Amino acid sequence: MNTKMNNALADVNTGMTISEFKVKVKKASLVQTEANYACYKLQKSSAKFGEPGGYVYQTRFFYLKKGKLYKIDEGERVTDLKIEIAQDINSHSETGINYNIHIPQYIDVIYLKNESVIKGM
Repeated sequence: MNTKMNNALADVNTGMTISEFKVKVKKASLVQTEANYACYKLQKSSAKFGEPGGYVYQTRFFYLKKGKLYKIDEGERVTDLKIEIAQDINSHSETGINYNIHIPQYIDVIYLKNESVIKGM
């Protein structure tokens, strides 16, 4: 299946104009558009024995700013985005800026038979 996606993206590179992109990647669908920004999606599938539904999919997202392609990726999972936001918030708090945002800190808790509690990492 990599071959299908590789063939579809053979002549696609960052810096190309939106009109060049639309000629090279005809089956990409528009996902989001705003002033000076657009995001397109291309999905390729191939049959694979043993997979649920019998198919596997590869997806690429194309991000265009001011009419030019500037980024291609497989998209972000929600968990990746949460981690990125948390890291960004932590980096701001290290600079002394306090946003009053509570980020849960997880610790290990052990409850002993003598009813003592030990907390730590």
